Amino acid sequence: MSVHSEDSFRSRPLNGLPLPASTAAAVESLLSPRGRPTRGPGERGRLGHFEPIPEEAAAEWLGFAPPTLPSLSGSGFRRHFARQGGRDLVARADLTRGESAAVYVFYLPAGSAWREETRFAEARREGLTFLWLRAGYGVPWPEEEGGPVGVEETATIGRDPASGDFLTLTVGSTRVGVQYQRGVTRLAWSYRSQDADFNVTVMSGRSPRASVEMLVSDRGALYLG
Repeated sequence: MSVHSEDSFRSRPLNGLPLPASTAAAVESLLSPRGRPTRGPGERGRLGHFEPIPEEAAAEWLGFAPPTLPSLSGSGFRRHFARQGGRDLVARADLTRGESAAVYVFYLPAGSAWREETRFAEARREGLTFLWLRAGYGVPWPEEEGGPVGVEETATIGRDPASGDFLTLTVGSTRVGVQYQRGVTRLAWSYRSQDADFNVTVMSGRSPRASVEMLVSDRGALYLG
């Protein structure tokens, strides 16, 4: 990511709500890309590009119960597990160098059914949120760096007019990247264990602050410690 400027704020691990005042202010200050918008894949994408699968199939591929967002289910959102349409879900052990595979957990707003023709841009305006768990090829963001978890530290806000502002927070014991794109808050982290290695992304239709609060509230179900 190209950083045009940086601001800093005091940050400490987030283990509950409400957010510390400095963190809330930093997250609320994130701006989406400035300048002429481009029409990316997210605007053209449809739910029809994905194929629903049973929760059991997602759990079998992952090797553990899928991470979820129970706060959304409690608010009436309907949960759907999916894979990319037209592609078999290759077993993680069978992925070759340069290959990747993923499962998705979609949360559709109350009253919205899974319709192949539904555009992401349309559903996002109603609050569409989804998790993306990818194994295999891919560079994790944020990189696993920083000081010891459990202490207050100086964190930076990257001000990037081209891609959208971003920062890194510690939720539980995990470093999470937060970026504000047009109408979408991107939350990303790495899940690492002896038996699993995933890059996880949440694309949230909520504001940056509401998205971070959702993540902190659901940190246990997301394996964030």
